[in-house]
Amino acid sequence: MYSSVSNDIENHHNKTPCLARNYPEDWMKHYVENGYIQIDPVRRRGCYSAEPFTWQSLKDQFKLSKKQAIIMSMAEEAGLHDGIGIPYRTQNGETIGVGMASSVKGVNPEEHIGKLYMLTSHFHFMYQLLLEKERIKTSEHIIDIALTPLTTREQDVLLWCMHGKSNWDIAMILNVSEHCIDFHMRNIFKKLNTNSRLTAVVKAIGLGLIKP
Repeated sequence: MYSSVSNDIENHHNKTPCLARNYPEDWMKHYVENGYIQIDPVRRRGCYSAEPFTWQSLKDQFKLSKKQAIIMSMAEEAGLHDGIGIPYRTQNGETIGVGMASSVKGVNPEEHIGKLYMLTSHFHFMYQLLLEKERIKTSEHIIDIALTPLTTREQDVLLWCMHGKSNWDIAMILNVSEHCIDFHMRNIFKKLNTNSRLTAVVKAIGLGLIKP
């Protein structure tokens, strides 16, 4: 599996396309020298998409320019097969892009894209947590969590969110009203400082508040 991580995919003048990668060196050298970063359809799509996407979907759903089609074809020839792009936006407005491709043909990225998106969110949260712990010995947000821990019901709600259940589904499972679940979700978002169900689940797991 090849992968590339960039924390500035919105900066089109950035000459370095990633912070960490294991894409083939020959391909990356050719990519940078020819300025592909400016027109790369994967990178451009990552700037505007809120959802993960497959490289194949770019070919199927969008009219690529001749140069963009060439880039995709050359990436395939370089050994990057069945790729996906995962844009991730943080609460402070930072945009991160994760690109992954298989080193062998025949992989169906649609089967794995949800799990990879979850892992990306978890990785970013833990990475930021480590940076915060390094900067100051105790994370202020963790102190807030300790002062206002999740209730047992809130933990139950998050666990069902982790299994992909909607608020209506959770209400039926817990035998309460959907309004009650909405109330719990608002409290969870406030305590975990997020407005995303996925991020709330990832943060709760990372902080040991729920166990998958």
